[in-house]
Amino acid sequence: MKRPSTKILVSILLLLVLLLFGWTLKRGLHFYKEEGEKAQEKKGKEKGYMENIHLTSTQKGRVVWVLDADKAQLEGKAIHLWKVRIRYLLNKGKPVMITAREGFLDRKKKLGKIWGDVKVQYRGETLTVEEILWNLERNTLESPLPFKITGRSLVEGKGFVARPSLGWVKVKKLKKVVIQ
Repeated sequence: MKRPSTKILVSILLLLVLLLFGWTLKRGLHFYKEEGEKAQEKKGKEKGYMENIHLTSTQKGRVVWVLDADKAQLEGKAIHLWKVRIRYLLNKGKPVMITAREGFLDRKKKLGKIWGDVKVQYRGETLTVEEILWNLERNTLESPLPFKITGRSLVEGKGFVARPSLGWVKVKKLKKVVIQ
């Protein structure tokens, strides 16, 4: 039997090396793509997040306020909230509605903070402010920041304390009042 020439052996060996290199490259790209998809799935699920949060507070068997949020994440003993909606249910009349872009609630300390386009609405009046501190124990809302109330009247000021369950607001510094 005739031995294959060195040229043919080198060509076959080169072809095998190229096939092995191609297969390794294909498997590597496939692995890279799979790992990227797994990372995207993991990022999309965002560990520790909950959706459609609903919390209530009762006093003497009566609901005082209801908090809803689109998304929340536990951060230690506190809860970080997104797209916050709080509804204070008063004894008489319509509820006080509060909305904000984000919030933070520490149920153990009974303190909260909501911020980002905060709006407090009650009987045709809307208070806008950038941030509100919420004391759940005393049931008060307060802010040292400038605020504006629009609706039947126009009120501008800086700093306030409010007790929605009793329907009162105390303004710290009044800048402008226009009654329409």
